Amino acid sequence: MNRRVMYGFKDFISLDEAIKKFRENIKICNLIEYIDVKDSLGRISSEDLFSPIDLPYENRSVVDGYAVRSIDVSGASPNNPIQLKIVGKVYADKRYNGKIIKNQAVLIFTGGYVPDGADCVLMAEDCKVDGDELIVYKQCFPLQNISKKGEDFGKGDLVIKRGTKIKPFHIGALLSLGIKKINVYVKARIAVIATGSEIHDIDEDMEGIIDSTRPMILSLIKDFGLIPVDMGIVPDDPEMIKTKIIESLKKSDMVVITGGTSVGEHDLVPDLLESITSPGIIVHGISMRPARTTGFAFNGNIPILMISGFPVAAYISFNIFLKEFVEKFYGTTIDPTPIVKGRLTMRLPNQAGTKSFVRVVVKRINNEYYVEPLRLTGSGILSTLTKANGILVVDENSEGFEEGEYVDVILTQPPEVGK
Repeated sequence: MNRRVMYGFKDFISLDEAIKKFRENIKICNLIEYIDVKDSLGRISSEDLFSPIDLPYENRSVVDGYAVRSIDVSGASPNNPIQLKIVGKVYADKRYNGKIIKNQAVLIFTGGYVPDGADCVLMAEDCKVDGDELIVYKQCFPLQNISKKGEDFGKGDLVIKRGTKIKPFHIGALLSLGIKKINVYVKARIAVIATGSEIHDIDEDMEGIIDSTRPMILSLIKDFGLIPVDMGIVPDDPEMIKTKIIESLKKSDMVVITGGTSVGEHDLVPDLLESITSPGIIVHGISMRPARTTGFAFNGNIPILMISGFPVAAYISFNIFLKEFVEKFYGTTIDPTPIVKGRLTMRLPNQAGTKSFVRVVVKRINNEYYVEPLRLTGSGILSTLTKANGILVVDENSEGFEEGEYVDVILTQPPEVGK
């Protein structure tokens, strides 16, 4: 029995320090693919994208009305109507073949290009038509109701920065500029290995524990827009685990191992990683609750994350490190999670020196949020994830909060509405 098994964890590193060490060892993705903009939702842009044109191409009307010269309608009012002559019509995305001169007007529809000579557009309700005459009851100022050339995007304007996660409105903007294809980073592949002779898949007719952690982790990877690589379940056999880790390293950008990562007699993963990876284990044991047995090794620039086989601890730790991996790997920033401030319904103690991730229920009552902590311990208590709609992070320098104190909660689901 080695010293690790006999004495357990000697030291725990802070979560912030662990994240720093994790990020500084991750390589930045350098593989890209050229894809249709229509298929780019959720992908990460690998380059800055600039507008190739002015948009709109020319001055364009933003209302249905009449294109006129502002000088011709200066001072117009119900008591002082001004009469103009209607000389033409412009439909959306069309142009007027000619130039407006003194006391002329052109009927124009939203999206139509403003005729030469005109510098504003009267709204239809501010005037009246009598044959080919336009009676104007309200003055119009230069550029009123006009979208200027290049107002949306000027030629050469930055549209999307490198590292941006493509959203629906990005797709709309790119297509409006005539951009059909873009370069994006390839999707990272993350391999997941579950260890433990006592666990089995749900469709296997066996005694023991159904593996819920591995499918949950695979789903989280897919939810992040990445490619999960299911490496299955491996029993507590050193050679089989070793073979599976080596196989996973060949086909992924990151490896996640659930179970067998602590310091017990059957926790084989740490010693195996030390023997087959370089530089090997960087961190093992983090002062956080749950998931303090979390650790990671590196083989070159490929991280191997060791997380608990217990689902709650696995969920908390993997969410944290997957976010950090994505941000560093792609040079991007994950969308911030909504945070609300609410009042604690009970006292919440914390062990000093430990960062705690407390599952809570947030209720909104009379426009105020109330925060009810769920069970504080138990790395495998899945019901705390299904019942909770928020996570309260208690800093390691805090001894907790008193009942009635206001705290910031990260929402994982919409708040409940109470009475």
